[in-house]
Amino acid sequence: MDARFGPYEFALTKDEFIAYGREVARRQLVQLDAKSWRLAVFAGLAILAVLGGLAASGVADKSTLTTGLLASAGAIVIGRFMIRRQIARAQDMAIEALAKAGEGYGAPVTLAIGEAGLTIEMGGTRDVRAFAEVRETARFAGLLVFWSGPNDGVALPERVLADAAEGEAILAFVRERLAA
Repeated sequence: MDARFGPYEFALTKDEFIAYGREVARRQLVQLDAKSWRLAVFAGLAILAVLGGLAASGVADKSTLTTGLLASAGAIVIGRFMIRRQIARAQDMAIEALAKAGEGYGAPVTLAIGEAGLTIEMGGTRDVRAFAEVRETARFAGLLVFWSGPNDGVALPERVLADAAEGEAILAFVRERLAA
């Protein structure tokens, strides 16, 4: 293990797990928002095509077409927001249920940060995550998180560090390698 920082031995607490889970959920919703707006535009175009066909054939008058357009646009926007709200609620419930059941946290983890990347040992399994796989780092809720994707991050609780300066040094070290 070519540890420049660590190895750090820890187990996530329930509060740390919940904070991490909520951040994953937030990141997933950002991706979902981008996709859902694209789908809303597609649905709007489909409605315009139908209404345009009705207008061209003379089957419907102008006020009926306008009412249909406004009602359809309203339904798309309201539906999009309601679906997003339900997904966010389901995510919160799932995180709380996992936290209540004690799944996802409490297992001993060893994390070292070196020139090769992050070395994680958990449950008898060792994984080396090269810096090429890490997209970004973040600091929130007492955690340093090294993200490989929207749902995939390695969390290091700041409570296991010597002080806040060590956290800043780790972030600077990792960010320098991400920029390279």
